[in-house]
Amino acid sequence: MKSMTKENYTQILSRLSKIEGQVRGVKSMIEKERDFTEVLTQLSAIKSGINQVALQLMFQQKEFREQENERVRKALSKFI
Repeated sequence: MKSMTKENYTQILSRLSKIEGQVRGVKSMIEKERDFTEVLTQLSAIKSGINQVALQLMFQQKEFREQENERVRKALSKFI
């Protein structure tokens, strides 16, 4: 993304790698027939991580920082 700093780029990729690991963990939990409440807890953590990545990406965009225009509002409403 053009407007992203190297630091933010690294942070986002790191968070996505953690999410990827969590997804593999959930797959393993399901294969091992772990308790569904443990699986749901991990899925909640994954969802939270994805939400944080989305927010970080939105706030990196110059247009979002300057003003909340219609395109950004539509994208945000689809996400939430």
